[in-house]
Formats: sequence, C-alpha cells, structure tokens
Amino acid sequence: MKYRIIFVKKVIDIGLGLKSKRPAWPIFARSHGEDERKALANFGGRAEGDPRGQSPSAQNGRQEFNEGLSPTETTRFSRQSTCDCPSRFAFAPPWTCVSTLADTTFGGLLLGGPPCQYGEPEISVLSRVRPLLRAFAAGAALSFASAALAEEACAYRPTAHDGLVDAESVADYRSTLLVCHGADGANRVAIRTMNIDKLELLLLADPDGLSTRIERAACWTCQPASEESLAGTRYLRTVAKAAETPGVAHRTFLQNAGLVHGAAPGAFVTGDLCPTRQPLDRRFFEKLMTTGQSAPVALSISGLWLLQHAADFHWLMDKQAAGALDIVWTNHSYHHPYAKGRPDDQTFMMTKGLDPDYEILETERLLIANGGVPSVFFRFPGLVSNSPLMDAVRRHHLIVLGTDAWLAKGQRPGAGSIVLVHPNGNEEGGIDRFARYVDQGALARPLEPVLAAPP
Repeated sequence: MKYRIIFVKKVIDIGLGLKSKRPAWPIFARSHGEDERKALANFGGRAEGDPRGQSPSAQNGRQEFNEGLSPTETTRFSRQSTCDCPSRFAFAPPWTCVSTLADTTFGGLLLGGPPCQYGEPEISVLSRVRPLLRAFAAGAALSFASAALAEEACAYRPTAHDGLVDAESVADYRSTLLVCHGADGANRVAIRTMNIDKLELLLLADPDGLSTRIERAACWTCQPASEESLAGTRYLRTVAKAAETPGVAHRTFLQNAGLVHGAAPGAFVTGDLCPTRQPLDRRFFEKLMTTGQSAPVALSISGLWLLQHAADFHWLMDKQAAGALDIVWTNHSYHHPYAKGRPDDQTFMMTKGLDPDYEILETERLLIANGGVPSVFFRFPGLVSNSPLMDAVRRHHLIVLGTDAWLAKGQRPGAGSIVLVHPNGNEEGGIDRFARYVDQGALARPLEPVLAAPP
C-alpha cells in the first residue's frame, strides 16, 4: 500500500510537564480524484473535503486529533496513522501518515513504506532532506571515485607495442613473500618485486581469491612473511597441498602431480601453448567464445612460444581486453624442452642442466614486459616432474596444475574436470573433441575460471 503525507506545525506536550519548542507535524491529505477517494474510503479515511466513506471512529479520531486547529485545517484532515519514516530519517520531526496511491520511490529506488512529507502544507519531507541526501550521495560518490582513482594510480599500465618487448625491460625481478596492506584496508601477498622504467613494482596475489595484479610498491606497506604465517590463507594452503600431491609416482619421475580436479561443479578449460612453429589454432578460442561472454580459460604459456608468436599473443590480449575471453596466464616454463624418443625422466624439465628458477622467472618477465600478468599457477611441460622440481615451484609460491581430462588422450571430462587441450596448432584431435563436446553440451556448465578450482 502506498502513502503520502503532509504536515502542519503544532506545539505538543512531550511529557515531564514540559512543552516542546520542536514543532509537531499533524498530517493532512492532499486532494484526490474519484478513484483515490474510493481507495481512501476503503482504507477508512477520506479525501480532502470529502465526508463520504469515513467511519464514526475515524471521525472521532479526526475531531480529537484536530482539536485546536483552524476550520480550514480541520476540513483537510484525512486519517491519522503511524509512519515508519523516523527510522529512515532520524533527524526529521515526528509525524503520522495516511494512505494514498502516491509513488514511494526516491532516485529510482523503492524506499518501502510510506513516503513522509513535512513542514508547511504541500512541502514534502524529501524537499527538506534532499540536500542532506544529495550531500551524502555526493560524499559516497566522491569516496568511490577517490578509491577508483587511487587504484588506477597504483596499477601498472604498460606501454602498448606492435611487436614484442624484451624481457630485459623488467629489471631486478625477484621472488619474494611479503604481506602488504593498502591505504583502503586491502590485504595482499607480494610474490615478486621488479623495476620497470625506474618504477618499483610488486606482483600481488589475493590470498583468498587468488587473482594477481601488478601495482606500484609505493602504494603498499609491506613486511616479510613466511609460508607458516600465511598457512591459513587459501593461497598458501593450496600451494602446499599441490606440492604434496605427487600424482602417479614412477621410479624416477612424477606424472600429473598437483591440482588435477576442481572444487566447483563446472568444467575448467585450460590450454597449453608449448613452443611450436605452427600458428595458434584460433578455432578453439572461437568455439570457446560461443559459450558466453568473458569465457574463462587458463593458458599455460611458454617463453619460446611467446617469442615466436607475437601476432597470436596480441590477438589473445585483444580478445581479453574486449571481454570476449577471461584469460589466466599460467607459467609453462621458458624453454619447455622436449627430446622425442628420450625417456620422460631425461626430457621436459628433467633435461640435464636445466635451471628451474630461470625457467619460471624468465617466463614471467617476458610476459610482464608484453602486458601480461602472471598468475599463481604453474604447469609442468608434459606433466612430468620430480620432487626437486616440485620444491622449486613451491619455493616460488606457485600452485602446480595438472589435469584429469586431457582430451587428445581420450579422457572424457565430467563435473569439476580440469580440461586440457593444446591450441598451439599441434593437437587438432583435442581441439576437435572440444568443439564436439561444446556442441553436444557435454562440458559441465558453467565453465569455471581456474581461480575457483582450489577448494
């Protein structure tokens, strides 16, 4: 039921034998059309100057309530009832209200309950409180704008380039573990420090949401932390759990270690960009984009693939900027060595002489130099590792990512599956299966971002 009320000043007794100098605001109804008169009659009141439809109790109440008012004011009285507005505007005077068919919205928002008008007849409460509400809204808008401007000022915005930028543009790149506090109360974990164009920057991870950003170090107050001190966060808890999940343990190596299944009901789509001379298989992304706006995908990128596919990388970045894809960049090592015919424990990252620290950090440097943001995930080439390699990934505070649905190997995805394809042009069979599963609705929906995979 809608309400509309109008008030006239009157001194009232507020108890304790004292008279209040604060004006009371008896209520009167505005004039109404015939339909509104009938509605008021049903409510038990009456429209302005209309004696019809008023019950004896309402008349008695009117007579008692209007004692001492002028005949004109008494004639305009409709029906007294309690208004809930004091709880909304505690600074306004007391009031009562009556039912009408009036609108109860303010600024497009339904306030709920009766709107309250006070002051001289025909002057609404909103006309009195509107300056305060506007000031409050302006203050809130200024606060949000200030926070947005501060965030924008802190975020690192790389300069756009047509070609590729050398990784050397990202200087003093180091792995670290810091607890950082922002001026807005936000808490983040810094996992990398760097310097770009003499600007000190941090790679920050959300300890609960797992998202990452690159921001100016000057915007944060940081102090050293340990894995033990952050063990209660979702981030470090997942790093530790993945590092302790060996997958299939062979005599000399581990196969498919780490996080292999997601906690959400939908499927997690991931694609590996291993070094190759083949162009990006854009069919995969075009099919993925048919599943909805900002289709989530985790792309495991190797440094050599990026060096050899500048145009394809920029195409992916453009799709992400346009909101067509929601890409999480997963580290897939820099060189991604592979020697065909060699045993698994003698190739991939188990190649003799390979430096795992370089493989991890150099990939991130190159990605950052070209506008990408590294995530907290790492996928081993060939899904092959061993205990020392698992320790190296953990030392850099990354989550080892495996799969339980490598489509080219005939593994069928289910609810929560971490799906693996190779859209680097080397695995047409897996891409064909993916397209068929999408068309058949065989992938569990909704497709999930990999950030939601850890429990």
